Amino acid sequence: MMALPQLVPACARELVTSTHAMLPRLGIAALIIDVARDVPFIDELRHAGGQQARSPTRRGQLFAALVACATGMGYTRMAEASTFTERQLREAAERHFTIEHLAAADALVCEAIRGLAQASTIDFERISSSDGQRYPIIGRSALAGFAAREAGYRRRMATWMIWINEQYAHFGSKVISVTEREGLHTLDAIVLADDAPEIHTADTHGATELVFAAFDLLGRRFIPRLNDIADVPLYGLGPGQPHLAGDMLPARKVRDELIAGQWEELLRLAGSVKRGWIVPSVLLTRMHADPRPDRLAKALREYGRLVRTNFILDWAGDPALRARGLGQLNKGESANALHRYVGFGNRGRIQRMPHSSWKFATTVPVLMVRR
Repeated sequence: MMALPQLVPACARELVTSTHAMLPRLGIAALIIDVARDVPFIDELRHAGGQQARSPTRRGQLFAALVACATGMGYTRMAEASTFTERQLREAAERHFTIEHLAAADALVCEAIRGLAQASTIDFERISSSDGQRYPIIGRSALAGFAAREAGYRRRMATWMIWINEQYAHFGSKVISVTEREGLHTLDAIVLADDAPEIHTADTHGATELVFAAFDLLGRRFIPRLNDIADVPLYGLGPGQPHLAGDMLPARKVRDELIAGQWEELLRLAGSVKRGWIVPSVLLTRMHADPRPDRLAKALREYGRLVRTNFILDWAGDPALRARGLGQLNKGESANALHRYVGFGNRGRIQRMPHSSWKFATTVPVLMVRR
């Protein structure tokens, strides 16, 4: 098999090198301030109590606190590198960095990205992806667990999941335990997003039969990358037709009577998820871990096997679909690389914090890398 660097023409590699050499080298703080001149996202970070800031340097404190949180430096090191004190930075973050204000600032930046001339002229394919990145945790946390393959049993880690669309725009983030399957949380941000694409892709760790069924019942398409796709069993529906080559591939049969008997319950389940009455990850996690599943869980699993079989056949026979899915996954890997590059503080490790603070800890870096 030819190595990946040999597949890229030499002229393309030279173009990438020359393009990177022409890009200016900017500091993170200078970049944020420059973007704030064009997109007034900093105005969305208002005082939590609606009061006016008394300090004339509060705007600079917000920039410094934003960099301290996103890079993982912390307020102490940022105070040493700036003209502000640690107390000033902490007060600025506590009074202005609320989840609602950060979300409003992030939405303003995202709207500006959509309005760029380059983004408006390029015909992007509406697709999204989700991927998890594992980070070491300093101290003990309820979400931290041992990942023997990455760090052995001496260091606890947590998984940070992000959702991005075809324009590298983040529309969701979540921190889960390192021992949980990422696929069971894939639908959480998609259901809550206002304009999430209809097609979604994920890695092998995000593909389960329950997820395939849930996506199809919600009217969406799930095209994950399956490393062991050749070993996945195919399921057929009803008697096969010998003159069709596709009907000769499925080696097992789906229990269609189970699906038909629970079809109304499956639609009711999909409606509850779509209306936000139940979190998808809570539902799928309980069904996945139940040692004695009920008929509804069995029917959902059988339906997911059928949907997964149709996907595998489409994936094997459509090179454009494979290129589309793998290209979006590469964008997710690039986003994770940018997160690791920006979060250089504490050698890429995350400080221990309460479970309620994880949402804030993930929203600030997303707002930072959006630049």
